[in-house]
Amino acid sequence: MIGYVLPAMRADTGASALVASWLLSLYVVGTLVAIPTAGLAVRRWGGAAVFRSCAALAAIGALIALTARAPAILVAARLVQGLGMGPLLPVAAAIVAIEWPPERQGRLMGLLSLAYGVCYLGATVVAPWALGLGWRSMFACSFAAAAVAAIRSAPSTGSNSVTIAPPLYDAMRALRHIAALGALSFGTGIGQAVVVYFPTLAVQRLNVAPAASAPLMLPLVIAGVATTLAITAILDRLGAKIILAAGAAATLAGIALGASAPAERLFFLGATALLGAGITGLCGGPLRHAAAHAVRREEQGPAQAAVALLTNIGVLAGSTMLGAVMSHGSDERAAIEIAMAIAWIVMAATFSAVVALPRHWSAR
Repeated sequence: MIGYVLPAMRADTGASALVASWLLSLYVVGTLVAIPTAGLAVRRWGGAAVFRSCAALAAIGALIALTARAPAILVAARLVQGLGMGPLLPVAAAIVAIEWPPERQGRLMGLLSLAYGVCYLGATVVAPWALGLGWRSMFACSFAAAAVAAIRSAPSTGSNSVTIAPPLYDAMRALRHIAALGALSFGTGIGQAVVVYFPTLAVQRLNVAPAASAPLMLPLVIAGVATTLAITAILDRLGAKIILAAGAAATLAGIALGASAPAERLFFLGATALLGAGITGLCGGPLRHAAAHAVRREEQGPAQAAVALLTNIGVLAGSTMLGAVMSHGSDERAAIEIAMAIAWIVMAATFSAVVALPRHWSAR
């Protein structure tokens, strides 16, 4: 919703473009600080307590933003929101990995991703309507959701699983698996940054107006939702490796098709569908599921936090790289095609780490 808040807030308060940009940048700073901190906190105080604390902090940040009268207070509120909201998904994944039996974890990881995706898409539909009630109404929605999560989250859920202390060679193997998951997470973040720039790619390659690029992204949404539903149903049965490999292949194929195929709508629609299915196949639960099986129960908090943190770092690195390459040269179409090619090469290198993951995971 923040994309709709920025122009409306500026018009209402007279804030500068720089101050408005801080609403996003300080939120990101908050998430990057909070995710590893919450991951370590899970190991000490448990996932349920950390989840409730983060949800409460997110509610406080939204409430401050809702009542803020000065842009500086609003910016500070966004920092608090980032500190609270950033860890929610990885902490929830850690709770699933700690408290539910392995044979049910894939389904639950998929449901987490499905809830996130549905709310993300729902916000893009609700936000323009809610803007008629004032931009503060969007922070009211955020406050209500976070408050309900903080109040209604149970102190303990699921059933405890048995922790099996692995021998030394298993610990070394787990380290190799975590390194592979780190590379995959970073590459997935770059892929998410590519998604942000795909409408710009459509504008440059197909010569359409920015508003006309929105329907071209519809296959990405449809494919993403369909893939999330499929992953929720099959992740426990197939395991993470196959789905991650398929997601990587679809993502790379979508970028290649969108950036190098003949500049026709049919090819671009196919590219967006492949990209939507591929990115969802990477981040729609399989990474978190693999991390849950790669480490012991007491390390779930840091492991899930590492996946989220490295994905966000990949988003920032990908956005920075794409923006830097696209800003050079007078031919904007050539510049974005080169930027996509560089992103493709980096992602292909990181996605190759999937071969280091096992087909089946042993008991933790």
